[in-house]
This record gives sequence, structure tokens and C-alpha cells, in this order.
Amino acid sequence: MLFHGKKIDPVSLWSNFTEIPDNRRDDAPFISGLWCPNPEHANSRKPGPFQINVTQPTVHCFAECGISGSYEHAVAVIEGLTNDRTGRPNQYAARKRILRLCAGHSAGSRVGAKHRSGRRKSKSAISVPDLAFSTFIPPLGRDYLEARGIDGGSIARWGLGWDEDERRIVIPANDEREVLRFLIKRAVREKDWPKYLYSEGSDKTSLLFGACMLDRERVRSDGLIIVEGSLDTIMQHQDGWTNTVGQLGSKLSRKQRDIIARYRPRRIYLFYDKDSAGARAISHAAAILRAYPIFVCLYPKGKSDPAELSSKERRKVIDNAIPLAKFVRRVRNVMPEMSRKEIKVG
Repeated sequence: MLFHGKKIDPVSLWSNFTEIPDNRRDDAPFISGLWCPNPEHANSRKPGPFQINVTQPTVHCFAECGISGSYEHAVAVIEGLTNDRTGRPNQYAARKRILRLCAGHSAGSRVGAKHRSGRRKSKSAISVPDLAFSTFIPPLGRDYLEARGIDGGSIARWGLGWDEDERRIVIPANDEREVLRFLIKRAVREKDWPKYLYSEGSDKTSLLFGACMLDRERVRSDGLIIVEGSLDTIMQHQDGWTNTVGQLGSKLSRKQRDIIARYRPRRIYLFYDKDSAGARAISHAAAILRAYPIFVCLYPKGKSDPAELSSKERRKVIDNAIPLAKFVRRVRNVMPEMSRKEIKVG
């Protein structure tokens, strides 16, 4: 099919967004009976309402969820590409997205490359991590995200996807300029270990997860919230805490400190897990963030992780965060096995 003067394979393109059956007729003008890839569409447990025209660049959802129309309109809705001024689907951005996807895989590929590093591999290059993944998330992955409380809007906004070989949720890790640096792959089955895998050769603390999504004005007025993980960051933003980033590693790095400085936060909230590792992470963060007033978020009884909190509890924890010095005194009283060197201010 010709798409704005470029030859594309509709099957390979839409394999990025929904599952295409192997038993389809090659000469059929439509592929019907598919899962609707619109994140806002509450699909039933059975596929069916979505149809792709493979002779002309149009799609249709018979459930009338708003995705029907041109390929550009549909992709803009799926990926949350909107015009900043009008708030309407940005079809120009979607057109560029489609052409990038079609250039990223060969005809007939079942899994397209949603994101690529943007660097060409030279003959002398050692290796470039494979940053390809599918944006179609099967029921196993959708059930996991639903159980974690992550909705369709967040899936689209953060570009979450699926690794069929690993059977894991894929979380793209973009830097503050929205350049993809590596992939985070989260296990959805109890038997899979470790829970998180990262692209080969990636430096987890070379960026702050979610920095490109920050509300800069809010960071300057209300402060910056730092959590440990990527899914914690996504949940924070979903709850309206758009001044949150994830550090990903066990210790905040000096490179991450330099990124923080560019956002000029009024204060910093450390929202780490409630355990001895979290206490040590707080101590380390305090040592390299001396320029900022630091507050520590404390959990209600029986809770020890941001994922365990309701929206109401999350707000209360942040609103009631205590100054670092007060936290240090409290921890020394309840954790005497930790030395003064391990828990310190600055």
C-alpha cells in the first residue's frame, strides 16, 4: 500500500498495536475481528470490534470508541498524540510515527520496533541494544497492569508494550529530552525472576525515569518527588503527582543530581520503600542533594511500598512528609543496628 508516497505493509504496521491472526486471507481487503487498540476502549474478553483496511489507509471500530478513520487519526488516538493548542489528535505527528514504524521492520514482521536508539551501527561499533518491542499487550499483560491500577491512558501516555519472548511488560526509559535510552522489562508471572530486566549494557542511573514528563512549574513551586521504580512513577503521575521521577537504582547517582538541578526544585521529597535499604538510599540521597530542603515520606501502619497505597493514602503520605533531620532521629531510635555512618544528614 502507498501511504503518502511511501510503500508500507499494513499488516506489519498494525502488528505493533493489535494481534493479527495467522490464518487471515492474504487477498482479503479487510482484517476483521481484532482487539481494538484504543487504550480508552474497554474491550470485552473477546476480540471483534476492530477492522483494518489493507487496501486503503483506514480502520474502523464497530463499538464506535472514536478510533475509526484514517491510519493517522487512529495512531494519534492510540498513542495520545495531540495538538498542544487544540487538544485534538495530531495527525501530522502520527503520520511521522507510522512512517518510522514501517521503516523499522521488514514486510511481514509480527513485532515492529516502536522505539529505536536513533544511532546507526557502524562497522566498528561493539553493539547497540535491541530496543524493539510490540505495543500490543496481550491479556496476561493487561491483567497485570490492571491489577497494579495502571489504566489505559497511562499505558498510551508512557508507551508501554510487550516482549513476547520474555513474556514481560516493556517500559521505555526515555531521558529528559525524550530520547529512548533503554528498555525496562517487568515480569508479570510469579515464577519469573528477577522481577526487572534491563537492556544489555544500560546504565540505570544515567537518567531519571519520567523526567521528560515532569510539570516543570509544579516542580519549582511544590518540589520534586523521587520514588524508586518506574511503575511507581507512572502511578504517581496517574494520581496527579506530575512532579515525580524514578531513580531506578538503589542509589541516586551524581548524574541524576545534575539532571535534578536543571529543574530547580523548591524542595525534594524522598518516597522510598519502607525497609533498611530504603533508609540507606535516603542517607545516600541526602549526601548528594545538600543544596535542597529534603523531606521524607512515611507510610501508614502495615504499608511499605507506594504501590500498596490508595490515592487518598498517597496524598496523605506526601502532605505529611517530615524533614530529613527529624527522620534521621526517628530511624536511629527504631533501627539501632545501623551505624551513625550509615544514616547521616549531608
